[in-house]
Amino acid sequence: MKRRGTEISEINEIIKRIIEQISSSKEMIVNIIDNVKKEEAELIIEIKQLKDKIAETIKEVDELEKLDKRMRQSLSEVSSKFDKYSEKDIKEVYDKAYEVRLKLITKRNEENP
Repeated sequence: MKRRGTEISEINEIIKRIIEQISSSKEMIVNIIDNVKKEEAELIIEIKQLKDKIAETIKEVDELEKLDKRMRQSLSEVSSKFDKYSEKDIKEVYDKAYEVRLKLITKRNEENP
């Protein structure tokens, strides 16, 4: 009879360990789920920020393209009426056109990495 009591005690101990492992595993799973939810929320915020930045960059590129077109028209006018403008005026137009073109190229590179 003593042997039977020992066997039951051993079975109870095994069951106790199994329950502890299940509880431990459950806690680990809950922690993993919490971490995944936190990462998901962070990624959603990051995606929104990226979308906003992309939209802003596209808007800036569009504006710079319009400005670049106007600057090319100014360059064309200055070139065609070279004798009408002073050297200083011509240099300012060329410098401004160059500056706008550089900004446009830089923003296009941001837009299309």
